[in-house]
Order: sequence, then C-alpha cells, then structure tokens
Amino acid sequence: MSKRPLPASRATKPLLLVSKKKGDTTHVKKDEARRNNIMVAKLISESLRTTLGPRGRDKLIIGVLKDELVTNDGATIMEKVNLKHPIAKLMTYVAKTQDLETGDGTTTAVILIGELLKQAESLLEQKIHPTKIADGYTLALAKALELLKTNSIKIDPDDDELLEKIAVTSINSKNVVIDLLARIAAKAVKGVMTHRNGKPYIDTEYIEIEKKSGKSLRESELIKGLIINRGAERDDMPKKMEHLRIAVINQEFDVPKSKTDAKIRINSPEQMATFLNQEYRLIKGMVDKLVEAGANVLLTQKEIDPVAADLMARAGMVGLKNLRRRYMPKIAKAVGATIVNTVNEITPEDLGAADLLEIKVIEDRYVTFITGCKDSKTMTILLRGSGKHMMEEAERSLRDAMYVVKDVIEDEFVAVGGGAIEESIASGLRDYARSIGGREQFAVEAFAKALEIVPKTLAENGGYDAISLLAQLRAKHHEENGKYYGMNPFTGKIENMYENGVLEPVRVKLQAISSATEAAVTVLRIDEILAARRFEDYAKDLAQTGELSEEHDTFESVPSL
Repeated sequence: MSKRPLPASRATKPLLLVSKKKGDTTHVKKDEARRNNIMVAKLISESLRTTLGPRGRDKLIIGVLKDELVTNDGATIMEKVNLKHPIAKLMTYVAKTQDLETGDGTTTAVILIGELLKQAESLLEQKIHPTKIADGYTLALAKALELLKTNSIKIDPDDDELLEKIAVTSINSKNVVIDLLARIAAKAVKGVMTHRNGKPYIDTEYIEIEKKSGKSLRESELIKGLIINRGAERDDMPKKMEHLRIAVINQEFDVPKSKTDAKIRINSPEQMATFLNQEYRLIKGMVDKLVEAGANVLLTQKEIDPVAADLMARAGMVGLKNLRRRYMPKIAKAVGATIVNTVNEITPEDLGAADLLEIKVIEDRYVTFITGCKDSKTMTILLRGSGKHMMEEAERSLRDAMYVVKDVIEDEFVAVGGGAIEESIASGLRDYARSIGGREQFAVEAFAKALEIVPKTLAENGGYDAISLLAQLRAKHHEENGKYYGMNPFTGKIENMYENGVLEPVRVKLQAISSATEAAVTVLRIDEILAARRFEDYAKDLAQTGELSEEHDTFESVPSL
C-alpha cells in the first residue's frame, strides 16, 4: 500500500518533548512522585535484605525462558529479575557497578539505598526540604569515608592465612564448600600477582575457571597451568608426556592456499604423483622445523593437516588445533612461549616449557591438562559439582572471593565485618552531627541510623532480637577498644569480629557507601515524573481524530522522528 505524505502543516511541526494534548503523558508531581520512588526503593531493599550475611536465604528466580536459578548474590538477583521501573534500574546499575569495581558488597549497596531513602522519608514527613536532606547526606558521606579510613586496618598482603579469612568472609553466605573455595581463591590470586611501579598488580583475566560436572564440589582443584577443552589431533599421539617443549603458532599446518582463482590441470598419473609428493615435502618441512627447534607439543588456533598429524605422531609429538584466539595470549603466558606467525620463524627460544601433559576423559570429552609451568602467571580452577546450578553458584562465589582478595592485596587495608565498621562510622557521625547544627544535622543523624541496617539485618537473618542486639552494639562502641565489635550471626552475640577473622576490603565498603548515597540523593532530587506514551498508542489516537491516517502508523512515516 502506498503511503500518502503527511500534510504540510503536520510535516513542518517540531516534535514536542511533552505534548500539550491531554493524556499524551503521565505527569506525577512532587510529593506523590517522591513517595512512589521511595516506595520502589524500599520494596527492592526489603526483598534483598533477607539474603545478607552468612545466615541469609536464597532466592529462586524463574526467567522469561522458564530457566531456574537459585542464588543469594545481590548483583545476580538484580540482573536476572529485569526490573522495569526507572528507580529499580538505577539500583540495578549501582549493584552492577559495585560488582564490577569490587566484586562484592552488592547486597549491602542496594539495602543501603533503601534504608537511606526510608530515613529520608521520615524527615520529609517532618517538613524538612529534600534539598536540605540531600545536602546533609553529602556532608555525612564525606565524613563517613573519613571515618572508614580512620577505622581501617593495615595488613600484610603476604599473609596467606589472612587472605583466606577475607575470602571466607566474602563467600560465607553461599551454600558452597567455603574453606576449600576460599583457599583456592587466595592461592589463585597470589599465583597471578605481578608488580607495577613497585606495587602489587593482579589481572584476574589470567585466572580461568573450568566447570566440569560428575564429581563432588570438594574435588575442585587449582592447577598451575592450563586446561584445554580438546584432545590430541590423533589417537596414536601420546596421552601423557613429560618435559614439554611447547610451540604456540598462529599458522595452519597445511599446504598454503593460493589467493588467486587459479586451477591446476593434471593430465597423467605421473603428474598427480609429482603434485602429491610436492605437497608432502612442504608439510614434512613444516614438521621438521618443529623437530629442529626441539618442540614436542604444538598448540595452534588453525587447522592441522592429516599428513602433518601423522608425521607428528610418528615423531612422538602432540598437536592440538582450533584453539580459541582469545586464549592464545594466556596459553603463551602460562608456558612462557612466544607466539609465532609461521613455523619458519620458530627458534628454540620461542618455545615454552612445562613439566607434564595429560589427556583425560571428562564428561565424555577429551580434556588436556598442561601443568608444572615454570614461573607461570596463569592459573586454572577446575570446578567440579553434581549439577549445573551448584557449579554456577560456586563460580559466582569464587569470583567474589578472588575480587576481594585482589582488593586487599592492592590496597593493603581491611575493615572489620559483622557490622562493626558500619557501627563505628555511625557512632562517629552522631558526634559529627552535633557539631554542624541546622537541618542538615537531622540528615546526618538519619544517615548514621541508615548504616545500622547492616548489623540489624545480620541479627534478623540469624533469627535474633535485632533491637536488643543493636542497643548492645551501640553501647559496646562507646567503650574503649570497642570499635572491632560486631554481630556474630551464628551465636547471636556481640563479639570482637577482628579476633574472629571476619574482615572485608575497605574498597568494598567505600564503593557501597558512596554509590548508595549518590543514588539516594539522586532519587531525593526528583520532584516530577513525566512518562511519555508509547508512539503506537499516540499514533492511533491521532488516526481517530483524523490528523494521521492508519496507514501512517509507523515510525518512518513521521519525518520529525
């Protein structure tokens, strides 16, 4: 059907941001808008609160494709639920950023947003202007970060036992084998650590996690080297080999293909034999180059010709082909090899080294293990488990633990967990509030109360009297040397959490408090909601009034768009 052009009067009209026609937008003003936004934040916060801490519960999430997921990881829950409300999206973004920057503390960040807005709601009911609350929160944030640094503890990044305790704190709420995974995470991070400008530097990209079902999670292990999800090119190649000399080559072990559309005409059996002999000599020359360099293992992202594979097998070599391109630098770094583009360039100095190659069958597939890599800065975690969901949750736990260990090694400072650091900051903020006066004082006090949601939630999730324990915690922090006391969710008592080994990276707390405050202030500053209607509905209304024909009910029919 042909489309008529729009009337000139319509075609030349500018597109309005907010139409003046009644019903073209949803318009929610001031108090109602603010109440709606705070209500959404509180609902999400309350939903996630039950997952916090070692006694937190899990959420069963059923996706749009009917796929199930059981987890208590805040970032995963926020991402998978796919919330549509703008405030919910803001909170999801905060959780994602927290996860990317620090690897942990996502649940804390989300529930802090909800609690900060809940406390702000009480101030709004007392007729305190939202701008004054936002200003007070900004002052409180600056002081809170100062108190966080004051109450942090410097540690020795070479203390492996301490690093394992920090990893345990991170994954203590997960339904996994905590002690084993914490130990693996700490060793993996230390295994890839280097130094830049005299400071520790850790690139977690060089820690691979390979999930293989069929055994208990307790049979997971850390491998100083590589796991390659491929077997040898031929069955008669060795399944086990020691003293490896490894060539990593970005070239097909085949006869080079012509780049022109050329044809070869063969008129006799003798010409065919000559042609095949020439191909054989070219391929044999490539294999001979490897042998001359001293290689007994070939790793390539390209193909290996059957003739080349046969020659390698006869020479006692192992060849693995079609490796993923993005893994090649990691493979080369792990074995200490130099990636070469053609076999003619290879020298003995380009070869990597390792102690052992083993080809095993896991999940009915060949898997190659290359271990004992000299001075390797690539680690691989072989994660076992009885099912998909268990291994996925274990992988999330491992990644969180690795990130917090990384944070601590790079920063060399920790905060005491169990709500101890939050109560220390809250106590300092109350003293600070009395010194500033004005209505901002009420906002600073509200900020302090909001921080106490962490120890309060830990007590609630443990099944204890949160109000009574919170009062005891406040009293303890007014005592000398009481700043290390927090909530023990297992005993229901106020204990010295530093002595209990409950430690968290300062970076995690800093990011969570900062991002939560910024999000809460953003929500408080919103005083109107303008929601435009869907274009399809708008076009149908115009069609009914005769201003736009039904056949123009497409985006392309409106030039101003």
